[in-house]
Amino acid sequence: MFLISELALNKRIALFDNVKCILIISVVIGHFIDYQTDTISAYRAFYIFIYSFHMPLFIYLSGLFHSYKDTLQKVIRYLLISFLLNVFIFVEKQFIPGEDGELQLFNLSGIPWFMFALAAFEAITYIFKNVNKKFLLAFAFALALFAGYDSSIGDFLCLSRIIVFYPFFLLGTMTGRDKIVALNQKKAHKIACLAILIGFFVICCVFTDEIYVLRPMLTARHPYENRFAGNGIFIRMLCYGLSAVMSYAILCVTPQRDLKCITKVGARTQQIYFWHRPILYVLAAVGLPSICATTPGAVLYVLCAIALTFLCALKPFSFPTKQIMHAHFLTTKQKENVKT
Repeated sequence: MFLISELALNKRIALFDNVKCILIISVVIGHFIDYQTDTISAYRAFYIFIYSFHMPLFIYLSGLFHSYKDTLQKVIRYLLISFLLNVFIFVEKQFIPGEDGELQLFNLSGIPWFMFALAAFEAITYIFKNVNKKFLLAFAFALALFAGYDSSIGDFLCLSRIIVFYPFFLLGTMTGRDKIVALNQKKAHKIACLAILIGFFVICCVFTDEIYVLRPMLTARHPYENRFAGNGIFIRMLCYGLSAVMSYAILCVTPQRDLKCITKVGARTQQIYFWHRPILYVLAAVGLPSICATTPGAVLYVLCAIALTFLCALKPFSFPTKQIMHAHFLTTKQKENVKT
């Protein structure tokens, strides 16, 4: 997801692959525990902790490795993966009792939204490539703050998520990778950031019900609710600040060295993104979420999510994302026409 294309990297940097491994595990765990957040308080705490950083940081990293080369190709690839996954899940749900089997190509509320949004981020950034990025960031930030007051902005073309998350992508394009690597090497930063992560996790556990009200804001799908009223803009700013601090902390505490299996998983997030949700639908249909009724069961349930992450990182699951990301959809002549 939230994915840095392998094609965009001339040389892989272990730090970023390690961060991506943390993030994709968080994504899978988040989808697992979402089945039980209504009944298990600990899952609600963990949900808010995860959602405070995993999508913003994934999108930031995508922007960090952004380039203006072959923009149209990338847009086509991302849209194709989004469309293919959407159709695949639709077909799958026809055979799963109790699942909504309606095909919605443009009302993207499920997991295919990310690749669609990534295509939009690439297109928007290319269109406004000659605009001062600081000005563009200020405008994108202001638009996201006020968009929440418009109840018509929602899942259609995942417009709400595109507006809310785009500042993270744009900020990534404005950041040098070498600066992130340098910050990660400062021991004082690591200690402070580890304290931040632990502190916020404790807050999520102690004040679970109070902080869980941020869920609709962190998913970026919904307009400001009545309970936020005119304070919605300030709650959004709070969530932006929280996501920025948590993302910074994750970047600082993550090891830079090659961690073998973990680093390898981080290099294959696209295929994990594509396959984990369809597999989870099957696991849910056979009753896997019911095992978390007890504390040991809840721990086992989270371990199943982590195991699925590593399973989907195996080479057989590279189809079809790898093939799509390496495919060329424009002829040389068409590329020249696009440039002109």
